[in-house]
Amino acid sequence: PYNSPDMFFNRKKNKTSRYLASNSGASLKESPVWNDLLRLFWWVVALFILVSLLSYSSSDPSWTTWSTQTAFQNWMGRSGSILSDVLFQFFGLSAFALVFFLLRQTKKSRTDEDFLSSKWRFLAVALFILSWGALLEALFPQHWAPWRINHTGGISGALSLSLLNYLAG
Repeated sequence: PYNSPDMFFNRKKNKTSRYLASNSGASLKESPVWNDLLRLFWWVVALFILVSLLSYSSSDPSWTTWSTQTAFQNWMGRSGSILSDVLFQFFGLSAFALVFFLLRQTKKSRTDEDFLSSKWRFLAVALFILSWGALLEALFPQHWAPWRINHTGGISGALSLSLLNYLAG
């Protein structure tokens, strides 16, 4: 394409940053800034969930136990207490798998497709969490459960395990 040295040296250079949308009318969602912001968002959400799960206390006011108590043992306050209680009630210890999948979302490169956009990948993650909950419910008795949670696999694990027991006969 460059037949003469003058064509090569006189060529105009594009000095736009990779973080700016191109002049062709590209939207913000197509720019690398959007991908970086999404990664940061998923990182913050995963970190919030992880800290709220790790600092869970069954004595905190939450979804299942509400009170006028203003001091929380959960480091994320009332919202962390409610979130961790809901996650432990529904998913049990497999709620930590949700944190893993959210952290995986932050590690994806810009060229990969969004892993939550595919309904098959979302279904695979949901089935993994349900099966992990059933496995935890089957293997670990209630008195082994940390944080005094009722079901190690949560309600979803208990229901999945009872469905598997029914189907197996």
